[in-house]
Amino acid sequence: MGKCHKKKCIARGLKNINDCKDNFCCQPTATKKIKIDCERYSFDMTRVTKCGCGKCLDRQTVVKGVARGGPENIPFKYGYIYHGDKYLTRTGRKGEFSFKVPGDLSRLVVTFKDKRGYNDFQELTKVIALVPGRETYVEARMKLRPASITVNANEGFEIPLGNSRSLGTQNSGQPVGNAESDKESVPAVAVSLPPQSLIAEDGTVYNGEAKAEISFVDPRNATEVEEADGDFSTVNDDGEQELLETFGVIKMDFRDLNGNRLQPNRDIDVLFDLDEYNITEKEAENIKLWYMDKKTGRWRIMDQELKQHETRRSRRSGRKLFFGKFDARRFNYLGNLDSKVEQKCYLKIRVPDSETEEFQSTKITLATRKQLLNRYQVKYVRDGAACIETYCTEYLAVIQATRNGKYLIPKETGIDEDVNSRHVIKYYRSSDVSEQFSNKITMKKLTYPLSAKPSPFYYNSYSCRISPDENSFSFELPVNKEISKDLVEVFGPNWYPSSPQSKACFVKIAVENINSCPNRNASFAVESVLGDAQERAGTVIITLTENAACAEYKCPQNQYEKVRVNVIPITTGEFTKHHDATKNFIRKMKPDIFEIFSFKPSFYLRDPTIGINQSENELLIDGDGEEKNIWKRENCMGDQIKAGIRFKCKDSPF
Repeated sequence: MGKCHKKKCIARGLKNINDCKDNFCCQPTATKKIKIDCERYSFDMTRVTKCGCGKCLDRQTVVKGVARGGPENIPFKYGYIYHGDKYLTRTGRKGEFSFKVPGDLSRLVVTFKDKRGYNDFQELTKVIALVPGRETYVEARMKLRPASITVNANEGFEIPLGNSRSLGTQNSGQPVGNAESDKESVPAVAVSLPPQSLIAEDGTVYNGEAKAEISFVDPRNATEVEEADGDFSTVNDDGEQELLETFGVIKMDFRDLNGNRLQPNRDIDVLFDLDEYNITEKEAENIKLWYMDKKTGRWRIMDQELKQHETRRSRRSGRKLFFGKFDARRFNYLGNLDSKVEQKCYLKIRVPDSETEEFQSTKITLATRKQLLNRYQVKYVRDGAACIETYCTEYLAVIQATRNGKYLIPKETGIDEDVNSRHVIKYYRSSDVSEQFSNKITMKKLTYPLSAKPSPFYYNSYSCRISPDENSFSFELPVNKEISKDLVEVFGPNWYPSSPQSKACFVKIAVENINSCPNRNASFAVESVLGDAQERAGTVIITLTENAACAEYKCPQNQYEKVRVNVIPITTGEFTKHHDATKNFIRKMKPDIFEIFSFKPSFYLRDPTIGINQSENELLIDGDGEEKNIWKRENCMGDQIKAGIRFKCKDSPF
């Protein structure tokens, strides 16, 4: 009976637990036996009488998450997950997965593989930062397989990768142009093999046509950086972690026309265009070619130095090309163009304690941008403050925190005005769930020198760890908007007034991914509020099992009556804005689109193009005061009436 909150604590007279990093937790230190007597039987129980500080007990580390990818968030269904050669689990129909991690690992390297051909994703190696004894929620972003390119192995080939004017397009073997520009479209990186450089599995030189499947993660595209394998870090000779700045990740595969694997017998040239990344030749001296160690998920040097590459074509165009050698023995490894980050700093970030989710860790995401390059870092932390190492050369940084997939809310902590102005810090507490970065802390000029005033910025890890938690970026738990359990389809006495102009009004709501919603349905409370006094006229609860449904709301009975309609989702998800009907709805109605979709209909409003319809004097009140609604809800469901309010469920993997 009774329990102690399993929080970190200080023991043995330690001055600061963050300084020495000892691992002590609050736990029972004294108990006593008590006897419980019932009418027909009795039993003994143990009661906790005292809590104290002691060595943290080992707890099971659990990883849960979902794997999906592509613009439409397609689930990676029935895929296999491995840790090295050890099978861990398979993903489900929605890409969901869960597995336990033994011991006290803080870093786990797993590989997502499609062995049955259910998906069109390429293999992903992901590094998961764990909090021992906690549950970690992971979103694995899968990258779609690139289209294969036909090459002539007998003649040699060069394949361009990445394109600054069309970053969203997968490379197809040719530079992708821009329809709005007549200029030549220049790739950022290319891979090149001389003639007769591919061999079959029996060791013979392969001649003829072959299929090359080359994937490239372009750091100028923020979405692609999120899909990159591993994290961008290495370990130096002293065993210390060092950050890497990536200029692109390459993955290669060669096969004959029958699908048999081919292997290069010579090193592969990787060409690199400095102008496309807006870097100088001096900066290029620090860029090296790396490969990923599949066991550790760390990057290791493959080519120490990029060399200048000159051809008649490059001299004529004035392009500055450098190249490195990709070891033919490691061609099926991930390759990475990287430089070490010399100018780094630490950010202190505080996340809230949770009484109800004490075994769940919090995910801190730090997205940064320098000139054309995007970087993406993730760290999982317990309750309290954490110090995150990052690049201190950035023009823009965005911090977000999530727990179990839900965004936490930024909290202003009274950071000194000098610090705010130096780094241009802004807090966004919008509850607009239709935007990816709705709750965030942003800053510009994340660069040296750091402010001398107390702040969340530190030059080294030690100073960050021992600093007061008050000097940190802070997040708090979102306030859940409770939908009252007594909400039913209630029409107040003023819903249908006795008037020759009485109308019945309906709004059409569509769910874009009904099959991804929990139990394949979505529920909404549609509330009608009268006037400035916010008097509730009534609420309608609708549950969609199909793609769309119509909800009745209180009609304004004349041009002077004010009504506000609040569409409140009970199902977790977000309102979307990309559909033409929604764009028209926003243009005509100017609604508030936050966690609720709120708009003000007018007395004369009937617009099937945005999903709002009403009867025309067809609501009759008989002698007993009962309404006879000739124009029914079903009339709203026709294809000619387009839903202007569109919703997308958040995938519920469990």
